[in-house]
Amino acid sequence: LLLPHNWDDGACPCPIGSVDGILYFWRFEPPSIQAVWMSDGTPEGTVELAAVDGMVNTYTNPETGFFRVNNTFYFITIDGQGYGDALWRISGNKQAVSLVKVLNDERKIGDVYYASIGDNLLIFNQHQLWISDGTETGTLLLKELDNTNDIGEMVAVEDTVFFNTEDELWKSD
Repeated sequence: LLLPHNWDDGACPCPIGSVDGILYFWRFEPPSIQAVWMSDGTPEGTVELAAVDGMVNTYTNPETGFFRVNNTFYFITIDGQGYGDALWRISGNKQAVSLVKVLNDERKIGDVYYASIGDNLLIFNQHQLWISDGTETGTLLLKELDNTNDIGEMVAVEDTVFFNTEDELWKSD
């Protein structure tokens, strides 16, 4: 047994993914803490990396809500420490969790879509298209779409990302 579980508090471990033989997972700890853990498969090597105040947005990806670019996992929290949607990263190489940037201060659940172009992450969140290199200064708003335009999904083809809105097809440049 690597991690005891208390079914009464709903704190089930949910896998994120693995990097270099290390499993990363998150665990909900009521009332609003998402704890990010790592495990090398031993009880001694199963440790909490960080507790994040806010709910991981799993609206689009109910399995995890996380997206991987190389050895880094990204996720968005909702209504964390007094702000709205925030982008976080888990660096598999450094085994660290850090806030990248607050994307907006709206506090509502909505679709989040991710795609990668090379080492960068493209994010569609709350009618905004963002690009991030995993740093605060390298996380930039590319375009704000009309509030009536939700996207269907984002698909990366080599160095181009395609996505559709209600009635239009878009591509990155």
